[in-house]
Amino acid sequence: GRLLRGINRSLRGIDAGMRDLKKHALFDPLTEALNRRGCEQAMRDSVTAAQREGWPFVLFVLDMDNLKPINDRFGHLAGDRVLVRLVESAYGWLGAQDWIGRWGGDEFLIG
Repeated sequence: GRLLRGINRSLRGIDAGMRDLKKHALFDPLTEALNRRGCEQAMRDSVTAAQREGWPFVLFVLDMDNLKPINDRFGHLAGDRVLVRLVESAYGWLGAQDWIGRWGGDEFLIG
């Protein structure tokens, strides 16, 4: 009884830890968008699905050109807020099969 409960508790903890590791491996901690690794995986998955279903795959590249002046004038916290708001806004209009990822500092991919 007690040993089995302890093992089950340990397994639940391991499972939660694995989910946390996967999240950190694929998502940007600031914006909660996919990170570069997550983008690469999403692109592969999207292209495979598009080929299988016979529909096109479109990839947008979004580069926030004027982020540096915001960081210089108002500080990096303000620049971070701009990035977070961009991703939050994108999640509001992206479809269920669409994704957004942070490719680099101020570069995003939308697929």
